[in-house]
Amino acid sequence: MLRSISNRNFERSFVAVSEAVNCECRSFQTGKIFNFCYINPQNSSFIGRKFDCEHLEILEDAGDLGNYLILEKGVSGLLETNFIFSNLSEIPRNESEFVFVSSTSNDQFDFTLSSIKCIREFYPDQKYILYGLNLNSSLVNQLPNDPNFEFRQYYNPVPKPVIMARALKETGAFWWIEPEIALRKPDVIKKFLEKISSQASSIVSFRSTHQFIAGGLHPEILNFYPGSSLEALKNTNQVEVSVLFVTRTQQTVNILKWWTLCSLTKSCIQARSVDPEEKPQSPARPRYDLAVFNLLMLNEFQNRENYFMSDFESSFVTMKDL
Repeated sequence: MLRSISNRNFERSFVAVSEAVNCECRSFQTGKIFNFCYINPQNSSFIGRKFDCEHLEILEDAGDLGNYLILEKGVSGLLETNFIFSNLSEIPRNESEFVFVSSTSNDQFDFTLSSIKCIREFYPDQKYILYGLNLNSSLVNQLPNDPNFEFRQYYNPVPKPVIMARALKETGAFWWIEPEIALRKPDVIKKFLEKISSQASSIVSFRSTHQFIAGGLHPEILNFYPGSSLEALKNTNQVEVSVLFVTRTQQTVNILKWWTLCSLTKSCIQARSVDPEEKPQSPARPRYDLAVFNLLMLNEFQNRENYFMSDFESSFVTMKDL
């Protein structure tokens, strides 16, 4: 129930309308009420378009986000569960407690094996959880025979934030490293723990992106996620999701929830580009999932410096740069 004003340069503002917004979705399994309208964390009068309630069943079946995101009624009253850190100062300080997490598919498998090998060079005994996206059994048989390596198989397409949510449920805090990324420097965990503070965000990225992120924020996305962060997002030096440190806080769970709902919504994640002349296969085509992630992070944490650590960027390289 928002009125949006825009022009071709995508300068937008959002005006909250006085009519009541029905944001509730009721679970057929439990009868509990969930909020399916994004509320801007900096201005609660900015309420986004409601996501389809059919996605609630998907979240519940995943068993991850629904446990943390229950609403009693309406758009307020979030119930927090146990084992939710309030900020990074509460996370464990024992290096051995942190887990490496990744996902892979058949076409990414060779990169995944190389990435695991790079991690094991510096962390031979660290727990590593790999999520397979319908991985062929012949490839599963090639996975490491390692007591600290665990494999989870998904047989249907799963959005990246759902995988992260499942990892959060298991671990509380982890390093997310995608298959094309190689760890190339030692003592990353130790140095990271020395640098973090309670002011840092609960999700930290270690790689910048040089894509024009704002180009991925077409009108449909902005209707789901109203806010005032677009000007900051026009800075092309936003963050990648290929290497993240993720901590189980309420802020993290909120970001994963709204990122997931966009991933499940065609008009959000696959909608038309803001540029009607853009070719579908253009190399410069913006990644909408990356645009949504950066918008949610800016709305939540306000300053990119709160969730990006440039000191560690050289610790991780892409496989093609090895």
